[in-house]
Amino acid sequence: MHIGVISDIHGNYPALQAVLDDMPGVDTIISLGDVVGYGPHPQKTAKKIKEVTSTSLRGNHETYLEHPEHAAGNKGAHEGIKHAREQLSDDLLEWLTTRPYQDVIANDIGIAHGHPDPDTPFAYVKKGSVTDLIPVLREQEYVIQAFGHTHVQFKQDLSKFNDDAGLVFNPGSVGQPRDKNPKAAYAVINTNRLQNELTEAVTLHRTEYPIDETVQSITTHGLPKENGARLRTGQYPRNQRNKSDWY
Repeated sequence: MHIGVISDIHGNYPALQAVLDDMPGVDTIISLGDVVGYGPHPQKTAKKIKEVTSTSLRGNHETYLEHPEHAAGNKGAHEGIKHAREQLSDDLLEWLTTRPYQDVIANDIGIAHGHPDPDTPFAYVKKGSVTDLIPVLREQEYVIQAFGHTHVQFKQDLSKFNDDAGLVFNPGSVGQPRDKNPKAAYAVINTNRLQNELTEAVTLHRTEYPIDETVQSITTHGLPKENGARLRTGQYPRNQRNKSDWY
């Protein structure tokens, strides 16, 4: 089975459509959360995610939909959530805010928006400290663990450090990359390779999308200009780079 994995779309519909067009043939698609927030197209994006995914998780921005005051420390995030609440239909708002934080697919693949420890679901898992996950992964006994939230694409086979740890990966962000590459990011899992070729079981992908179209929509909807500026460079503008992990 081939599983498409997307995360952190953030209301960027042109990026989502580009990823869906670029994605090789898959049997199912899962979303790791943060469908809305920051971007100009929450309704179209949420509707498409509901249509094309078999599993969709709840990210911190879905939590902000219920508690927008939690995003008040970041203007870009707060304005994006206010915009999403104004634009989303009642049924999509309910759907987004009732997604699970974590799940298991194909029996032995764990998925989460942020940290796989259920006590800290929105903590960041950063590439430089990914070996800190080994105790959690040994306890959960998943062959693969997927997570988003950082908007930084990477994969790491932790089984070379511990036989019970498995492969971990972040598909990167569809709609707001932060790894200095503005192309929309996603991943594909090939479950046929889980037993003998674990490192090759996950492939990471990037694709171009019409960034100017999204930036213009951000301006049209009166969202902060920083929400568009970061899309051109694939990272926070210089004055935004020390924002809390929550965002």
